[in-house]
Amino acid sequence: MSDALAQILSSESRFKVLKCLFGFAGAMPLRHIEKATGLKIRSVQLAVDALCEEGVLTRKKQDHFVLYKLSKSCLENLILSQIFQLISENEIQVRAAKYKMRAITGLKFINDSNNLIRKAAVSGFN
Repeated sequence: MSDALAQILSSESRFKVLKCLFGFAGAMPLRHIEKATGLKIRSVQLAVDALCEEGVLTRKKQDHFVLYKLSKSCLENLILSQIFQLISENEIQVRAAKYKMRAITGLKFINDSNNLIRKAAVSGFN
């Protein structure tokens, strides 16, 4: 693994910024990245500055915004895109498992409630 890739993956802020931009097709202003990642604006600023310095992101001024997007020429983008693809697939599987567990728990609650109602009806608590 290259030093640049090691630095990117060792920083939670850089990782979150990259993950955010991999999930978005175009360029984003700093405030949108902040909202999408849940990071503080200063953390986002430091992360994008470092990523721009390493050539992973490009910075472009448009009107009164500074927009950031992934650099297509960076070789590590191929590696990172595979990493983020795997992470996205895993997140989808985890969410599906959570919703399945909630559904099972809800169904179990309904079945338990119905059983209690039946027992009460049989016992004469009509």
